[in-house]
Amino acid sequence: MTWAQSLGANFTDGIVVLHRGRIVYERCFGALKEGGQHIAQSVTKSFFGTIGQILVAEGKLDENALVSKYVPELKDSAFGDATIRQLLDMRTGLRYSEAYADPKAEVWQHVRAGGVLPRPPGYQGPQTFYEFLQSVKKEGEHGGAFAYKTVNSDALGWVIRRATGKSVGENLSRLTSPSSGRSRFAPFGPPLRS
Repeated sequence: MTWAQSLGANFTDGIVVLHRGRIVYERCFGALKEGGQHIAQSVTKSFFGTIGQILVAEGKLDENALVSKYVPELKDSAFGDATIRQLLDMRTGLRYSEAYADPKAEVWQHVRAGGVLPRPPGYQGPQTFYEFLQSVKKEGEHGGAFAYKTVNSDALGWVIRRATGKSVGENLSRLTSPSSGRSRFAPFGPPLRS
């Protein structure tokens, strides 16, 4: 198949090809429009976790502090009494299911709150991802087994923003710039976008 056919066959929403730090090919497909944002889903877990751990190593984030120290708005949610380390390790006791086959799983309210999916008529739930995080209830104790839950990454992103005063994108740019000495990709030019 051709390059263009491969993009369709793999359900590609957007693609950027860099050569020597310059964009040489960029296309958007499907729901992704030029200048729009695309939901990153699981890839955020890698970026947010790495940024969070670097901030711990730099002394900018206290892994033993409660999440509510950095984000007081989460004090009354399930995240309020979790430590930053428990959040980083996804060892939080939250009532949150990502069982996509279950129409009552919390993941559906999560994506509706953030406007990723259309809201049903008369929707009265949280209006933003931040509001949704504040509504997450506790289930079990923190520090138990690892449980892969997207909301942990969302909460960590909020913590990162509060701890540094910068967005996750700005933190990523700082950590991958040539002057940081961290990125093996830095010689190819600055990051595209925050």
